[in-house]
Amino acid sequence: MADEKLSEDLVKLALQKFGRLDIAVNNAGIVHAFVRLPQVTSQEARRVLEVDLLGVFYAMKHQIPQMERQFRESGKGGAIVNVASVAGLSGAPKLSVYAAAKHGVMGLTRSAAVEYASKGIRINAVCPAHTRTAMVDGFVRSTGAPEAEALAELTRGVPMKRVGEVAEIVNGILYLADPANSFMTGHSLALDGGIGAI
Repeated sequence: MADEKLSEDLVKLALQKFGRLDIAVNNAGIVHAFVRLPQVTSQEARRVLEVDLLGVFYAMKHQIPQMERQFRESGKGGAIVNVASVAGLSGAPKLSVYAAAKHGVMGLTRSAAVEYASKGIRINAVCPAHTRTAMVDGFVRSTGAPEAEALAELTRGVPMKRVGEVAEIVNGILYLADPANSFMTGHSLALDGGIGAI
């Protein structure tokens, strides 16, 4: 479950360690069973929404006021990067609640970006497709198929015919957080192996 107190405590920890909060990356993601919408249990749906959507909301709720204070005091606010998903930009068959949560992350990103654009806070999102993470590894194991076969099925609709690597997503996050990109806010950066071009 997402923990609002933890989000608040992490902002306090950043202030204790660094005296400021210049960059925040909100990466919350779990997935439900790969099934059609009626087969998703209500308990699973609540858990995915709690972690994937409310987890990001709680984090931003405590990060934004600190960055706004910094902007008032020093003229320098900060940058927030939310990790959404390519599933937050289009439909995701058999991942309906996950997609809904990630669409919600995009709604939070865009809405807050507009609210704080003149207050020194840039808020963007990175939207990766399947990436070699514990979540994807868990999916591959759950299929019971050999890894190469499961990955081939997973990437069937990806023009690059592979999953992303964590370093590729990190590079996108660094790009969005970079102060050199000071005119970019409310943006969704798709790192999807070409899915969005189809």
